[in-house]
Amino acid sequence: MDDFARPVGAPMTPPIDEMVLEIGPENNVSRPFPKYTSFISIKAYGSCSLAFGSNPVADPQFHQVEAGERLWYGVTEGDRVATIEVF
Repeated sequence: MDDFARPVGAPMTPPIDEMVLEIGPENNVSRPFPKYTSFISIKAYGSCSLAFGSNPVADPQFHQVEAGERLWYGVTEGDRVATIEVF
């Protein structure tokens, strides 16, 4: 909420949680998103593919993200994100 009690579509600071997820040749899955998580920011430090859900499996042929990209996603608490490197 802003100073006039209007909803604002911007993340709160500090964030509820922060995490780092390795990008490698195997599917790597995050811990579950904490309670009250409704959207996340991802910055890829290497080219990878992503998947989301309760038990996600990232596939290098789908949802590719380039190194250096910052993306925002709406998510559900308890879900996870998975990564796998893309060549």
